[in-house]
Amino acid sequence: MYNFAIDGAYNGNKIDTSSFVYSLNINSIYSFSETASMQFNFNYLSDRVTAQGEDSRFYSPNLSFKKSFFDNQFVAILQWQNFDMGLLDINE
Repeated sequence: MYNFAIDGAYNGNKIDTSSFVYSLNINSIYSFSETASMQFNFNYLSDRVTAQGEDSRFYSPNLSFKKSFFDNQFVAILQWQNFDMGLLDINE
């Protein structure tokens, strides 16, 4: 968490603006057995001011499934990154 301030000029226009910015990172792992687990990650960055205006919030939800075989000699991982599928307002 921090307060971000811009004081100056851009493209001939005076800029004096600020915003409170924060980020959140969540990671959770669930083990089904000794050879299978699922991991969920969620990264979030709040709205931020820029010299041109504002950047919207940004978040990235990810899910992965890990399964090991043959006494951990072979590992398969299935990843689903950014699984919001464009249905949520993200990085606009």
